Amino acid sequence: MLLLIVATAGLLGAPAAMATHALIVDMAEQCRIQYPGNAQFLPGQAYLVAPRDAFSWRCKRVSVSPDGGIIADLSVDPDAWCSRLNAGRAVISLTSPPNWQCTG
Repeated sequence: MLLLIVATAGLLGAPAAMATHALIVDMAEQCRIQYPGNAQFLPGQAYLVAPRDAFSWRCKRVSVSPDGGIIADLSVDPDAWCSRLNAGRAVISLTSPPNWQCTG
């Protein structure tokens, strides 16, 4: 019984520690980096398909041409954002949904 209490106490302390050091992934910035602007398109823009669902983040690119269109449903890589900052891997934020946070 004592082992169960100690294990539970350890689990309860982990989210609080993560929350104080969490680096939230800037999905808008990551879209701009993954899909930079060029002569045909503006930089990528982040959007959320389903509220509170971190897996539903997408990027879209809007044409600079008045007769152009939009390329939507492009993937966005939260791990790349964390990696660029040497901040570990990206995981879903339990304290700030639908965001991702870096583990390092």
